[in-house]
Amino acid sequence: MTDGKIICCKCQEEIPDASTICPECGAPAGAPTTVPGMKPCPFCREQIKADAVRCRHCRKDLPRLRRKTWVALGLLCVGLFAGAGWFAYDRLVLPRTRPGCSEKTLPACIEQARKLIAQGNTGRAFPYVAFAALRGSKEGSALVSNIRSGHISNEERLTSALDRACRLDDLPSCFALALLRGGRGGVEAKAYLVRACDGNDIAACRELGRVFANGVWDVPKDQGKSVSLYERACTGGDMNGCFDLGISYSNGKGGLGKDSNRAVELYGKACDGGNMRGCDALGLSYYYGGGGLDNPKRAVELFQKACGGGDMLGCNTLGMMYENGEGGLGKDSKRAVELYQKACDGGDMRGCDALGASYENGEGGLGKDSKRAVELYQKACGGGDMDVCNSLGASYENGEGGLGKDSKRAVELYQKACDGGDMDGCTSLGFSYWNGKGGLGKDLKRAVELFQKACGGGNMFGCTRLGIRYENGEGGLGKDSKRAVDLYQKACDGGDMSGCNALGLSYWNGKGGLGKDSKRAVELFQRACDGGNMGGCDFLGVSYWNGKGGLGKDSKRAVELFQRACDGGNMGGCTRLGMMYENGEGGLGKDSKQAVELFQKACDGGNMSGCDFLGVSYWNGKGGLGKDSKCAVELFQRACDGGEMHGCFNLGIMYQNGKGGLGKDPKRARELYSDACRGGEELGCQTLHRMNRGH
Repeated sequence: MTDGKIICCKCQEEIPDASTICPECGAPAGAPTTVPGMKPCPFCREQIKADAVRCRHCRKDLPRLRRKTWVALGLLCVGLFAGAGWFAYDRLVLPRTRPGCSEKTLPACIEQARKLIAQGNTGRAFPYVAFAALRGSKEGSALVSNIRSGHISNEERLTSALDRACRLDDLPSCFALALLRGGRGGVEAKAYLVRACDGNDIAACRELGRVFANGVWDVPKDQGKSVSLYERACTGGDMNGCFDLGISYSNGKGGLGKDSNRAVELYGKACDGGNMRGCDALGLSYYYGGGGLDNPKRAVELFQKACGGGDMLGCNTLGMMYENGEGGLGKDSKRAVELYQKACDGGDMRGCDALGASYENGEGGLGKDSKRAVELYQKACGGGDMDVCNSLGASYENGEGGLGKDSKRAVELYQKACDGGDMDGCTSLGFSYWNGKGGLGKDLKRAVELFQKACGGGNMFGCTRLGIRYENGEGGLGKDSKRAVDLYQKACDGGDMSGCNALGLSYWNGKGGLGKDSKRAVELFQRACDGGNMGGCDFLGVSYWNGKGGLGKDSKRAVELFQRACDGGNMGGCTRLGMMYENGEGGLGKDSKQAVELFQKACDGGNMSGCDFLGVSYWNGKGGLGKDSKCAVELFQRACDGGEMHGCFNLGIMYQNGKGGLGKDPKRARELYSDACRGGEELGCQTLHRMNRGH
């Protein structure tokens, strides 16, 4: 102690007064760790002679077994709760409280822990589950979380005993302390892991790497340190460390360049060493062709090995292979459902999600059961699958899957997903702010912030949404078509087909510094359509209809594309298909009734051009509609308010001529023609010009 401060004698850093271990190097607070001919008292930590049998400072008898014997007996004192109660540490050799629990008998550790938990003795159970978790047991990790989230019996005594055992170099005790302290005293928890790792417990090194990788326990993220620790663990034979190192190479973290070949080598090493997650990752590499591999049959073998070895993600992926009939497997939805069930029961939330989809669609011998599906989606969301939280939010927003519409609940789920790192959730939450849904007031700036977060987090759809805001100068952003084009390009390159469609429109119109290039636009529309974006199909249809972008005029092909777009939910496609029916084009006979139905569908679906055409139908009394100029005015107003400039032009005509219950109002008509003209409607410009000339 110096000037009232406690100084670590190993690293010379200041130690908090209440700490029993240095948060920087993991050494016990107090006397030096090594002094020739001396040793620290295990109780008061003062220096005593190496051969002392009693501490001259605290007057306690020292354990008489040699250190090697201590280690062999597994020095971990958690106390005895039956009979005579808790025996004093200074009167007994540390009792062996992990009997029958070793690296080779991890299931026995879990079984004994469960028995103790059932007896309400979580204090004695904790070292068992911590030991199992340290050795890579998912069940052990889950039990650690469960125990830490509740009450731990005799926690103060447990902590004290583990601390003493840790200072006597029982490394699993150090690890158990780290887990125990992780949610409360982060820096000190890290110190226990440092001590275990410095003692060459390579599993602890790997766990310490994860602490640095994820920035937990009040420890700043440091990918470089995490990679170094994973390498140390892997080199020392810890297969979990090899797997984590493989992930780092796959993602290019910690100063490593992305190297799928090296990642595959490490997954293979982990798998050969008994790490089932390594088998699953290697299987995915064979499935997707990572690291120069492309062998779906080999992927299936690895998923089978992973699933058989207890890796539930492997079971889920194997189920997907059966469902799709891939990797040499015949399609077998029943077998797929069995595997999804196994994965879900084993704690893999993606399995619960897939099982929920099977119930929702009535697949694999299951009857359709939307209620059961929702229960499984809720389980998956509650279990940490943030992607499912986002999807569940969409179900609440749209009232799907037997759920009543509940936009507030939807927003809560989008928020949870976004906070949990799911960028789709951030995009969905952004739309909620943009439209003022779920009890949220309209907040365009907050929406833009969420689109930026989503895009920065790798969500390409978020990039497209952000690009649209830059193009229109919305949400506090200045108009910047070049920035918009950059974002569309990024989104398209990243696989978002709506980004390809938006980029195509930029080429079509020559925006964002791009010269008009209809051929390039058509290529992008085709790519978007082939990728499932119905807007791309719609604009590809327009290109065939008008013979643009190097395409010959082909109204039949245009009709096919408009039909596909409309059936796929694109309301612009419905409007254009209605126009084809109205005019009898593309091999269609004239059918004004069918046209009106399509205009109605488009208008109800939010397409303002559809509202404008429906208004014209009411005005002229077409498609079985009686003439109704008032209804026409309402539809033109709706279209104009929604940004359809031809709707503004038609509304101007109604004001100019005093139709639809409107009094003649040339001034209002002029304003509407002016709005239409500024919005690109040539008829508005022409009519305004004639009015200005007095015609």
